[in-house]
Amino acid sequence: MNSMGMRIRNAVAGGAVLLLLSPVATFAQSAEILAVVPTGTGARPLAMGEAYHAIGGDIHSLYYNPAGLGLVKGLSIEGGISHRSTVLNTSYFGTESNSKVFSTGLDNLGLVYSIPTDRGSLVFAIGAHRLRDLDNRYRLEGYNTSDDPDLGETWIEANDSDRGSLYGYAAGVAVEVSKSTYIGFSLEAISGSNSYTYLLDAYDTDDVWTPYDGHRWDDGIDYSYQSKGLRMSVGTLWMPVQGLSFGGTIRMPTDIEITEEWYQSEILYYDDETSEVTYDDDGLYSYALRIPFEFDMGAALSIAGVTMSGSASFTDYSQAWYSKSPYDGFDPDFFVNNYEPQWKLGGGMELAVPGGLAVRAGYQWSPLVFRAVGEEIVRNREIYSAGIGLPMGDLIHLDLTYRTAQWETGLGATSEVWSHGQFIMSFGYRF
Repeated sequence: MNSMGMRIRNAVAGGAVLLLLSPVATFAQSAEILAVVPTGTGARPLAMGEAYHAIGGDIHSLYYNPAGLGLVKGLSIEGGISHRSTVLNTSYFGTESNSKVFSTGLDNLGLVYSIPTDRGSLVFAIGAHRLRDLDNRYRLEGYNTSDDPDLGETWIEANDSDRGSLYGYAAGVAVEVSKSTYIGFSLEAISGSNSYTYLLDAYDTDDVWTPYDGHRWDDGIDYSYQSKGLRMSVGTLWMPVQGLSFGGTIRMPTDIEITEEWYQSEILYYDDETSEVTYDDDGLYSYALRIPFEFDMGAALSIAGVTMSGSASFTDYSQAWYSKSPYDGFDPDFFVNNYEPQWKLGGGMELAVPGGLAVRAGYQWSPLVFRAVGEEIVRNREIYSAGIGLPMGDLIHLDLTYRTAQWETGLGATSEVWSHGQFIMSFGYRF
């Protein structure tokens, strides 16, 4: 490649990344956000704002607080599916763009068994749950009116897409150590995959470049994720009086091995309507990601058929790191330099209606965890949820939930408005 072609490639590919910088554009090619930001699981917990750490009695305790498994009686099989939609509206130098993504898949599936005992309880559980839905799309286009010598007065189009999921496969046990006091343990293996593509086009509509008419940068990675060790969680549930409970969970750090099978290519289009492939490469690259320490705590109060719950979750992102830089070049200390410890707050209510119907509602404050330099959080992320539990007889239960979230960010000439919706259906059968 000649020096002019290299200069244009560096300017367009590098400069556009700076101009397009956002949580999605930044993380689309790196794995940290995929592994450390969970989506939650279960129609009932999600309907109550994930304030479920002091509530138990079903398979969802395996995820939120394994001590809650101690409230299960008998044998039950439980599972669920989730449908997600995300709409992103972007503005780049005043040009509006829109992208949508829809995905449907397994939310959770598991089995819980309470071993008969003379006193107390001993309960085992195994299950799988979706830790992260990776399906996403991002589109941005517009005429760059800046005075940048390489990008100014050019038309820019950027598209990226992700498809994949990250799952946790867990086994847990809970015991009643004293009257109304339970402890629980779980071990979780994490695995999954993701296919990512990124396409950047720059068009020389005003003949700024000579003799070039346009540029295309094509980038793609197939990720695979595999636990290097089992992640341990320890939980406790205490019910000092009838109707009042307190719970807490600690999740220990663990490592995930990430393998990137990548390709990159570049095409330059010339004024004489010819083109040239100036760069074409691919390869295989592996490194490890440390998932950080997490702590959850919550309380619940039940009076006359009404249950109210609240929770707080803390994630220490200073304990997240790379064993070495990913292929996309992020520094191993990326988390320490760009993240701060995060508190996530949630609350919910459940009303038991005569006849077996349960009506639920919840709220969650889940602030964006990454701050790009110069980025403005116009509206931080808030999640609203509502759901119902339907009576299906003595042995079967069915729960339906819908939750929605919105947030908005701005960076230079780029703004993003996100709208997220999720429908979850959970079911269970008790033998």
